[in-house]
Amino acid sequence: FGDVFTPHSLYSDPFQIVGTRGYVAGDRFQDIHWKASARTGDLQTKQFAPSTQKEWLIAINLSDRYAITGRLESIVSQAAYMMQLAVKGDIPFSMVINTRGPGATPYFHLPSGSGKPHMQRGLELLSALSTDDFTMPFELVLQHMRSRQWIPPVILLAGELNQEIDRVLMQIASGGTQILELTTLNEQGVASRWNMKSVPGQPITRSS
Repeated sequence: FGDVFTPHSLYSDPFQIVGTRGYVAGDRFQDIHWKASARTGDLQTKQFAPSTQKEWLIAINLSDRYAITGRLESIVSQAAYMMQLAVKGDIPFSMVINTRGPGATPYFHLPSGSGKPHMQRGLELLSALSTDDFTMPFELVLQHMRSRQWIPPVILLAGELNQEIDRVLMQIASGGTQILELTTLNEQGVASRWNMKSVPGQPITRSS
C-alpha cells in the first residue's frame, strides 16, 4: 500500500475507491464491489487511487579504507539537515550507520519513524559518533538491510563508496529503489543521483 497520490504507481490506496470495473480472473475476493455487482448483474471489482510510498533511509558509511573518514563533521551535518527536511515534509525516515551498536543488529540502526521526537533520537545518535568508533564493512550493512527487507523507496548515502558497496547498491537499485549521494560541492551540501562506479563485468551508469 502507498500513502501519497501519484498518477502512475505500483501501489494503491485501499481507502480511496475511485470506481469499479468488470471482474477479471486473478482479482482478489475482498476487492469485489458487491453493491455495484448487484446493480449491474455482473461481478465488479473496486478500483483504488494510485499512490506511492514515501520514506527515506539515511545510510552513513564512516569507513574510508581502513580508517574513520576525515569527513565525519560534514557527514553528520548533511544527515542532520536531511532529517530536518524529512520532518518538514512529513516524510518517515530511518537511519543506519556502520559502527557497532548495542542493539540486536551489529550496527547502529534507527528504525523508521517521523516527527520531531524521532529526529531528536537521530540527532542524539549522530552526536555520539566519534573518530574512535569501530566500524564494519558498509556493504555488509546494506546486504543485511536488504535481506531483512528494510530498504525503503529512497536511500540517501553519506560517506565513501567502493566497488563492493556499488555492487550491493546495484542489486538494491534493480528493485526500484532511488539512491542519492550526499556530497559537498563548493562548501555546499548536494544530493545527487548515485552513479555506479566501475564494477567488473558491469557497465558504468550515468545520470543526467
